[in-house]
Amino acid sequence: GNVDGGLERFQERVREHTRNLHRDDLVRFRNASQNLLAGLPTDAADDGVILGELQNKREETSSPETKELIHDTITAVEYRIVFKRAVEQAVAVAEEAIGGSSGDDHSSREL
Repeated sequence: GNVDGGLERFQERVREHTRNLHRDDLVRFRNASQNLLAGLPTDAADDGVILGELQNKREETSSPETKELIHDTITAVEYRIVFKRAVEQAVAVAEEAIGGSSGDDHSSREL
């Protein structure tokens, strides 16, 4: 089967489900997700810089033990990037369903 077609259909089903959620729930979800991201010490862009530095360090390192430790750290940073991008995408989908941040929906309200 066509994987991209399946993914596109799945993404549309997610958007449709999200559009059917109550606006207050979407606003709470979006705010909680944004607060989660804001509370992390780095964002995905920062992690991308860290990832590049780690990859350079791995190339410069001759010790197999150190290379393995750096590899494990790289894997963790890659996971952090994927997680943060997934949360960012969830925020974007929620905002799309809400209709964007107009200020009328208490979008700046902290939870």
